[in-house]
Amino acid sequence: MTMDKAQLIERAREMHRLKNEEQLSLQKIGDKYGLSRERVRQIIVKYERVFLRREQLDKGELRVVVMGDLYGLVPSRVWQFIRMASLQSYPVQSFIERVDLRDVMNYPNVGVQTIKALLTIFEKAGYDVSHLWTARNWQNYDPSEHFGKGSGGGRIPDLYRIPSLHAESREGSQGAGLPTL
Repeated sequence: MTMDKAQLIERAREMHRLKNEEQLSLQKIGDKYGLSRERVRQIIVKYERVFLRREQLDKGELRVVVMGDLYGLVPSRVWQFIRMASLQSYPVQSFIERVDLRDVMNYPNVGVQTIKALLTIFEKAGYDVSHLWTARNWQNYDPSEHFGKGSGGGRIPDLYRIPSLHAESREGSQGAGLPTL
């Protein structure tokens, strides 16, 4: 019998509960579900990294401060862009304020749908991105200029061409800098 995605998530949630609330060993949980303790561990880790974080985000319980906090929350295409651009430690608020999303779409496999998914996650995390949803930000987008279309022919633009990431900060140091708290 094959389980659908909802059933698999519910099973992982129950395994997580058994491990953390009832303090059952991985072996005992595995015996209950007919799985090895290593497979149970893998399921629980994935549940914690992806599904639990998504549930916390939907409830407003997950704090997203830097772009690396988006791991497991955003589509794989968005995460690939974050990794390629080395943005894991870049503050989300600075990204929202300083990065032109049309520049982001110059990366392979990043298009309008990927950007919309990213903006939706930002909204769920409590950030105001209403100014990024407006049509004026997309009016000059020409799909023929998108470097990442198709396989094999795309190229990765020079990361330093995104001026907002590498411009002089107020303190005069290289890079956008971190906001003062």
